[in-house]
Amino acid sequence: MHDVILRYAETEQFCFNVQYEPYSDNTIHRQMSVDGKTDLSSTRNLERGTKMNDVWHIPHLHSQAKERTGHRTQKPLALLRRIIAASSNEGDMILDPFCGCATACIAAEDLGRQWAGTDIGPKAADPVQIRMEREMPPPCAPRRGPHRHSPANRSWRSAAV
Repeated sequence: MHDVILRYAETEQFCFNVQYEPYSDNTIHRQMSVDGKTDLSSTRNLERGTKMNDVWHIPHLHSQAKERTGHRTQKPLALLRRIIAASSNEGDMILDPFCGCATACIAAEDLGRQWAGTDIGPKAADPVQIRMEREMPPPCAPRRGPHRHSPANRSWRSAAV
């Protein structure tokens, strides 16, 4: 399957963090010199890796995946982590207005972003609460109802309904 993700910005001031992936074993092996040292320009470049290609190889969620929640439009956590890392900085606010099963909220939390998630679906609250209780550290145990979270104080606050 192949999807295209487009990025739009309203102004010239936007965030885009170049993402890197590790060099392949073949690339490292090709760059090895006779004495066993790499010929990549520096150790820093070797640790950082190479710029990510424009095609991301992220496996889909198969029916038995541990990450699977049963939400029909669930995206892989790796995909949301990559998008959030590329388009925001630590401490930035991430809004997921179609929260579904909270994948974007969990990815934002993992990356040190503030986040808010909402969903109009009447059955959305229970799966979101179950997943957050399962995948987030104990200080983040949610209460029933609409929630707002800030990693700075690691607490849930009920929002006005």
